[in-house]
Amino acid sequence: GLHADRYQLGQRIFRIERSLAEVGGHLRVGHPKTAAARLDVTLPRWLPVVIDQHPAAYSPGTDGLLFTARRGEPIRRNAFRLRILLPVADTLDAPWEDPDVNAVRTRCNR
Repeated sequence: GLHADRYQLGQRIFRIERSLAEVGGHLRVGHPKTAAARLDVTLPRWLPVVIDQHPAAYSPGTDGLLFTARRGEPIRRNAFRLRILLPVADTLDAPWEDPDVNAVRTRCNR
């Protein structure tokens, strides 16, 4: 997840340094599996504006995450996909049929 202390306002690039995995129903923070997974992601021009406005409306979660579930905990991947990614993809008339987080990351990083 994107942490408040690792994000610089107005920047269009952030580095993926950690991963979040669900193991046995518990969320675990760790390092990406491969060096290739530690990559710089360039954000679309409009996205930093949205990210910069977010902390004014919502406090960071208990672990410093900028975007969290209702009680401040990390957003689980499936919940993110169902509640956020699919509705946004429908609104944007996304060119892929069944988007998931990896497909979006791959397409946005081209």
